[in-house]
Amino acid sequence: MLKCKEVVEITAKDKKLTFLKKVEFKIHLLMCKHCFAYVEQIKIIKGQYKKVFKKVTEVDVEHVKELENRIIEDIQNKIKSVK
Repeated sequence: MLKCKEVVEITAKDKKLTFLKKVEFKIHLLMCKHCFAYVEQIKIIKGQYKKVFKKVTEVDVEHVKELENRIIEDIQNKIKSVK
């Protein structure tokens, strides 16, 4: 039987488990409400991090095109003013 400390370590490090360890892990969660709550909280936190990371790394193609056009326009204006 896994101890609470082992459950925390497995969860924190996202360890790959053998079939037997997975069974032990699930049994422990069924028997220990504290570890169950911990694992559920970690799942929620990881899910939120994924959402935030996805949002932060999204690229708005229209906005990029708009910026490119502004830069090109600024460069063309600078060239015209030099002539």
